[in-house]
Amino acid sequence: MSRFIQFSDFLKQRFGCRVHKVSFKVGNTCPNRDGTISSGGCIYCNGAELIPPSYREGMSIREQITSGIERIRKRYGAKKFIPYLQDNTATYGDEDRIIASLNEAISVDDVVGISVGTRADCISDRFYRYFEELSKRTFLIVEIGVQSINEETLRIINRGHNLEIVETAFSRLYQMGVHTVAHIILGLPNDTDEDVVRMGQWLSQNSIKGVKIHNIVVVKNTPLYYLYEEKKFSPPSLQEILKKYRLLFDSMRSDIVIHRLNTDVRSDFIVAPEYARDKNSLLVRLKSVLQ
Repeated sequence: MSRFIQFSDFLKQRFGCRVHKVSFKVGNTCPNRDGTISSGGCIYCNGAELIPPSYREGMSIREQITSGIERIRKRYGAKKFIPYLQDNTATYGDEDRIIASLNEAISVDDVVGISVGTRADCISDRFYRYFEELSKRTFLIVEIGVQSINEETLRIINRGHNLEIVETAFSRLYQMGVHTVAHIILGLPNDTDEDVVRMGQWLSQNSIKGVKIHNIVVVKNTPLYYLYEEKKFSPPSLQEILKKYRLLFDSMRSDIVIHRLNTDVRSDFIVAPEYARDKNSLLVRLKSVLQ
């Protein structure tokens, strides 16, 4: 028996069939890129890896989602779908346009929910009110980038916010009945194994229903890539990253739904580590050590 709840199993139990997420974009940017907070972005992100695979320039929201549904239904046999807006920062920009896009997304046939990926410092009062209303109409997932709970690490990776604002956002959303998801990264510069244990405890103590776990990957044309090239950063070895996963799961509540176990980045974007290029092989190793 697995020691954790996989997102796919959680969805099947909730909806009674195979459910898959379908990514779409609305043309958002990020305050960490456009100069509002910073112009460099988080050190591990280049933005290009967030473009949905089925996206083509000029596609409407409905066209993006129906195209994605067709592709995923043929490949995986899914019956129902959850559109996923992870377009840089999903709640940053023209709020009328974003809300209209989300409303259009949930109107597509065979859609049973909506997932929104954003930053804790980019959820306005209007979006909180909208999320409260939306959660009464459909299954709503709000995913927030946490990455680390070490304040110095947050500064080093150029997140542009502190941990307190993240905790406040999760608390407000959780009280609305939203399925709250934290994105975290294992192996960041400055983070230690002790920080990993603290992360597991923090996830368990806060208003969080799910987690997406990313093993650190050096992506082309990012600040982290240049640190790697200058030999100022090296990602953990395979054995080191496996240890970090064990530490995390040993310190984390077992009822937290695992939305993702490892990083999903196109291999042609990856510079290091080598084991990250084959995400499926890494996934098998992770599941083996976490049983």
